[in-house]
Amino acid sequence: MGMFGILWTCLHWVLAVAVGLFSFFFVAGMTLQWKEWRTGPQLRWTEAQDAEEKIPAGPAYEIPTLNIFLAAATSGIMPDGNKTNLPLFPMEEMVTLYKKYEDWAPDPFNKLPGPPGILGPSSPVSPAPLIRWMHILGGLDDILAMGFGSRTPPLSVERSFKAMKTRVWLGLVPITDARWKAKDLDATENIEEALAIIQQVVDVFKHLAKPAIQGDLRNINNKLWAEIDILQDACNAVRTTKGEPIPDWNLTKLWEAFNKHHYKFIEQQARSWTFTHLKTLHNIWKHKFIATFQSGRELNDKQATVKIDHFDMMIMRKIQDLQFEADLCVRSRTDGFLTASREMHPLLGKINAPKEELDRGYESIEGSRMKAVRGALEKKVQERTKHRRSVAPIPAFLEAPSVNTDREFTHKEMQSEIETPLAMQVERWVAMQMAENVDRFGLVIYRLAYGPNEEEWKYSVRKLEAGIETGLEGLVGIEDVKLKMTLHWIDGRDENIPEGDIDAARSHFKSTSTIPSGLATTALLAITPDTLKSLFSKVSSESLEDHKNEGDFRGFLHVIDADFDPSKDEDENGKNGYKGSFKIIDQLVWTDLFANFVTSHAQNLKEYWALAIGHPWGVYVGPTTAVKRRLWREMNGGLGMLLEASKNVSNEGSGRS
Repeated sequence: MGMFGILWTCLHWVLAVAVGLFSFFFVAGMTLQWKEWRTGPQLRWTEAQDAEEKIPAGPAYEIPTLNIFLAAATSGIMPDGNKTNLPLFPMEEMVTLYKKYEDWAPDPFNKLPGPPGILGPSSPVSPAPLIRWMHILGGLDDILAMGFGSRTPPLSVERSFKAMKTRVWLGLVPITDARWKAKDLDATENIEEALAIIQQVVDVFKHLAKPAIQGDLRNINNKLWAEIDILQDACNAVRTTKGEPIPDWNLTKLWEAFNKHHYKFIEQQARSWTFTHLKTLHNIWKHKFIATFQSGRELNDKQATVKIDHFDMMIMRKIQDLQFEADLCVRSRTDGFLTASREMHPLLGKINAPKEELDRGYESIEGSRMKAVRGALEKKVQERTKHRRSVAPIPAFLEAPSVNTDREFTHKEMQSEIETPLAMQVERWVAMQMAENVDRFGLVIYRLAYGPNEEEWKYSVRKLEAGIETGLEGLVGIEDVKLKMTLHWIDGRDENIPEGDIDAARSHFKSTSTIPSGLATTALLAITPDTLKSLFSKVSSESLEDHKNEGDFRGFLHVIDADFDPSKDEDENGKNGYKGSFKIIDQLVWTDLFANFVTSHAQNLKEYWALAIGHPWGVYVGPTTAVKRRLWREMNGGLGMLLEASKNVSNEGSGRS
């Protein structure tokens, strides 16, 4: 046999024993986790180590909101795509937002003090209106109050939750149809992750509905309403002091209209997405349950056995519970928001009362609302169940699935969206590109991989571009702007950029004057040798057609932060910190990087990097859940290696004579 043969045999034996032991404990563990306890079948649990680092939740109103509002006020196009009938804020008036009141407004507006601080006005002279608004929107006044008072510190949330909250706030689809399909989330073996993702979206609205958070939203809205009203009065005073009529436009009314459309838009987007996927999942598991139920043995012409899969029934119940939770919670809460009519609940009518007092009032309103809806559903379910039992008695073993059916149809009768979800609307970043003055939009992409021959390179580019384009599948309105989408290629060889040198590509990008107009200036893309490896890894398919169905292990690109300064790298970020770039999968170039960062600057590139480092390849794949992080933890812990070794041993063993 020889020494090599003996070593090879020993290696196979060690691997076989290791895989055998692992398989035993894995199956035993799974048996414990999935067995029917007294409460029925259970999904696997996640552990504390599957949680993510917590970071400050940030302002209740996402920072890009102000820019989105001003765009709506000047264009008339509200967040949901509807056109307002209100007179628009003239573009020529925008200059007043950037000037101090004392430089343009008449008395008494030119004597306004600075924004409030703990010990009084922060300055004797008011800054520009826009700075005052940002002071409120960013929660700076509340931060000061918390720092010197007894207020509760800002909430901390997991990174992925914050990222999902931002997507929901902007009306972006939580996960695109293309990503859902690529991750195969409709497959029964992936139900746990599918439910976890949907739950994360529901949890965002539950977060926004918490008394303290809803109170922050109410507080910011009302303060901004008052500040915008001051600006409106100042602009009116400019005209009246000159003997001119006041303008027909009213920025305060536009802010009120914007809020109404914004909250309606994000609610509809989230409800449409949530109910659409829950309907699909419920149908899949219902058909699976029925198929099993009908697969019993026929005893005679009148009798047959039936099979009840309690795990399938448990999943159906979880989906139904999530449908009800989404129906109840995925709603915008604007209780106590100031409007021109000043109509609001009596518990919130004292708008100048302490925030904590108003929060308690809202908590009472919300609690009563929740109790009423939950009670109404349970009452109708009980009535339906009682009626069913009276007209068609059934054996005891069929009661549990029958109650599931009672709940299903009762809720469908109460909420038509479960069976007929609302339509998704055009996302704002897509609508922006539909404007006639937009000729092109997109990103610059550098070739920094020089190894392959031209034929191999062209195939790699085709595969990468195909992957990037598949990320747009199912996005409403995208066909209307595809001809404007641009990836402007620069060959690093022509610019004497060393292979894989990201810093050199950044320097060239910042110094060149040949970038076409309309393309992003804050971020660029790069193809490196690592990118090519990802396109042709064992996990990644070599087929262009199959490539679009790969999940979180697929071709990636490098995103380079154009504003990153490498000279400050180690001082600010540490040896293992952010280096001014990160990797992103192809399908998220447009629907995440461009939509979320380039268009809105809602999530900075360092936050993308922080989310990427949890992936086994260090690649950004979007917000994650504890279920997904558990899988990655198991992969990193050797699960993937052992399973692969098991396959190799099995394949080689089956090939022997």
